[in-house]
Amino acid sequence: MWKQVWNSTSLYDFYRTGVTTSRCRFYEKNVKPDRFEFNQSEIPPVHVYNFLHGGKNQRTVDSLLRNKEALQCTVLVENLNVKQNIKKVVLDDAFLQSLQYTKQILHPVSKSINLVESDRSILSEVPFVVKYIKDIMLDIPQHVDLTSSLTESLLKCVKERYEFCSKPIHFAANLLDARFKGEQLNEDQLMEAVDFICEMARSLNLDVRKVVANIAQFRTETGFFC
Repeated sequence: MWKQVWNSTSLYDFYRTGVTTSRCRFYEKNVKPDRFEFNQSEIPPVHVYNFLHGGKNQRTVDSLLRNKEALQCTVLVENLNVKQNIKKVVLDDAFLQSLQYTKQILHPVSKSINLVESDRSILSEVPFVVKYIKDIMLDIPQHVDLTSSLTESLLKCVKERYEFCSKPIHFAANLLDARFKGEQLNEDQLMEAVDFICEMARSLNLDVRKVVANIAQFRTETGFFC
């Protein structure tokens, strides 16, 4: 499926024909922040491994699906010099179905990337975002018809990126954010967050015991934080 979807040569030729448009605006209201907006941009060749960097890939797939009927009609016009391999792809129902599957995979990734890369992004949101991606990706194979090898590759990639983006500083920021208070963190991550905060407290010559006590009061909204 991925070889079909992300064949960079054919997709590049496909866009060079001028048959499709790269203008796409997409709004989503289900994940913070309230709105994601995609403006016109050049769509370059893409590769299988980079699918987790899904902003441009998402726009490519979304544009193809939005314009599939117009594209199919256009490639059948006799006086247009559309390459045969492009025409074959546009008229292939299996290819269009694979695009639907791809969209289901790229959609949550694209939203999340736009969230963490926005000017309003803050460190404490990273654990929330990576957990959201991980949960969605783990659930996708149950609802999308993927091959076993692709499912394995997808889950491996998600695991690697999850570990890469999840560091003690992110856990600590999430723990100290009044919106989250570490609710997205598991027990090990909470311990890493507290250890990180204690290390910072020592470097600032603060009383570590008081800092830990303040964290507990902050999470339970007791003492000074009630």
